[in-house]
Amino acid sequence: MSTVRWNFIEALGKALFQAENRRINGLIVKLDEDNRRLNSSTIYGFRHKGSTYMPENAPTINRGISLPVLHWDLCPEMEDTLEDINDLRSDKKVIEQMLYKLLEPCHTTQEMRSALPESLVILLPELLVWPREYKEAFTIEHDERSLRQWELVKPKIEFYCATRLLY
Repeated sequence: MSTVRWNFIEALGKALFQAENRRINGLIVKLDEDNRRLNSSTIYGFRHKGSTYMPENAPTINRGISLPVLHWDLCPEMEDTLEDINDLRSDKKVIEQMLYKLLEPCHTTQEMRSALPESLVILLPELLVWPREYKEAFTIEHDERSLRQWELVKPKIEFYCATRLLY
């Protein structure tokens, strides 16, 4: 795949998942604040199930300092957060694969713009200058299986576009 197409997919993914990433980072910040309070600690960050979680508001990285384990009272909340993180990773992978399939046959920016739904086009201002010349998903219109997959993925894309208004 050309670098241009891959850069479009990366830029779309970054814009599409920005709000959800912000929401999840907010959950980690809250868990960290609660963990410091419950553990009577001033150390930012915590460990849970072998992974380290550092809140984005941490003043510095605690090099050489052992991070506290997440307080057991917070484990159910962290499990919900981990489920959200895993769902986001899974959705991101599925959406990026579908975008690859949609954009792979495209040779021009105009074709890429036309292949994408309006909900994604508005995420990248450089695409807004191009008018739609073909119907959405025209690149897979003769591939029945891909069209069925597109119909399953498109609502996920629209969901993440909507989260940008909420978070």
